[in-house]
Amino acid sequence: MNVELGPVYALEDKKPTRAHANNEGHILFYDPIGKWMSGPYHGWQFRQGATHWCMLPDAPPMGATLGELRERMFSAWLVQYTEDKQLSSKQIELAREAYMRGADNA
Repeated sequence: MNVELGPVYALEDKKPTRAHANNEGHILFYDPIGKWMSGPYHGWQFRQGATHWCMLPDAPPMGATLGELRERMFSAWLVQYTEDKQLSSKQIELAREAYMRGADNA
């Protein structure tokens, strides 16, 4: 993935605000040690000697959580297992609980 960054601003000319930050609240600072570093948009106040900043692209969305993956796996298993069966909601609830306990102990 190639991303082009926007214009670079001098901190003495323009201060970053929340509107300039990405979806995680970060921007890119030029640090006095000669490196670009990301940090909170208000972090320029704490970075002594920082001279410039620019906006960062939004971070990509996170993947599914472990719980979401387990729920998908359970749903796929349940469809396969119940292909020719009718289960009550209580039976499905018990099956989910047993499946998740097994997944936790795997």
